[in-house]
Amino acid sequence: MIFPLLLPLLAETRKQYKLNREEYIKILEEELAEAESRYEALTNQVTALDSVTNGIFDALESVSPDTVRLAGGGARKVEWALASYEQFRPTIDLMYPETASSMKERVEKLSAVAGASKAYRRVADLMNSSHTEQQLRQATDSLLTFAQRKELTKNQKKEVEKIAQLSEKEWEDHTFVSELLAEVADQWPSIPDKKTAQAALTGYIYPTLSAAYTGKKQLPAQYGYLNAILSELIESLRDFDGHSARLTDEEAFQQWLLDLSKKL
Repeated sequence: MIFPLLLPLLAETRKQYKLNREEYIKILEEELAEAESRYEALTNQVTALDSVTNGIFDALESVSPDTVRLAGGGARKVEWALASYEQFRPTIDLMYPETASSMKERVEKLSAVAGASKAYRRVADLMNSSHTEQQLRQATDSLLTFAQRKELTKNQKKEVEKIAQLSEKEWEDHTFVSELLAEVADQWPSIPDKKTAQAALTGYIYPTLSAAYTGKKQLPAQYGYLNAILSELIESLRDFDGHSARLTDEEAFQQWLLDLSKKL
């Protein structure tokens, strides 16, 4: 009597087992699909990382730190490569330790070149815009520290020394231009005609510039800001007709010269 009673119970148990087994298989299939998805995503990330790091290594290796000019565009390429390298450096050190180790000396050398280039451009940019003596002196002092770096070549150190020498004299030429403007104002209360404008140019301005910088009609090209002020004076005198209102009126002429002086 007991056996017939067990049959329905066993059937129900087998049915429940089947359901549990199917649910378990479904769960395993879902977990497997999720694992495959994560693996594929990880593979894609590794592939992308390989591509990025290869690009960084190629960029670092494509530039010779010994031939980069501090004033040239090659230095900016170095800076970009180094910035990318620093961004991914923890990952690079972890995943590509041998490559990171082999790149260490090159990175240090390129870093010195990039630092010198930034300091160089800072000095150059100041001389091409309005600045104070203190700003230029500080920028020059910062640049000169790179002249002592063993990573820089002789030619790169010469670049540093050349622009440093120019910057150290540049502020003296602020006084030179100021005195030139004051002398023009004193000798010529106004410029009434083309003949007077030509006399001011050939009789005083050009000879004064040539005496300071032999055979030149401007200051060194690196003195962009000072040359711009001089050019405004010279071009106005050369184009008398185009600037006669400013030149022929004594009050306007003297005020204009004063305004130019104030820019210094």
